Amino acid sequence: MAIYSAWFLLMWFQADIPWAMIFLGGYVIAWQFSLQHETIHGFRGVPKWFRTLIAMPLLGLRCAILRRVASVESNTLFGLLFLYNNLRAAHYLRPTIPWYELPRFYRENRATLPRHNDNFVFRGYWEITRQYLFRPVFVPVHPTV
Repeated sequence: MAIYSAWFLLMWFQADIPWAMIFLGGYVIAWQFSLQHETIHGFRGVPKWFRTLIAMPLLGLRCAILRRVASVESNTLFGLLFLYNNLRAAHYLRPTIPWYELPRFYRENRATLPRHNDNFVFRGYWEITRQYLFRPVFVPVHPTV
């Protein structure tokens, strides 16, 4: 509960946090995301009702996040190097699948997966480099602007 309370306070007062305290915000947010990530992936030894209670506050953002997650259909070498993090859409849809089973799941569901992330799919890292090395994918707008 302390992590969620700290996260909520940091989000609520984010415009008023002095620069010297920014590291604290990063620490709490990383801690919260790590806790939520472990909760989604099973958090073995903890009852399911408690895992659900911990994970629910931010799981509503999952659909919004999935729309901005690119899948990179890279070669096996890069896939293994990054433990198939290039198949993020598949991971977000089935977070309990082990990393080494993601390629098979992705291949079996290749026809339907891209619609979950607005067809944000690249054929490899070279395509990303060519398209976005000197221009952004999107320009984020700060909420206070």
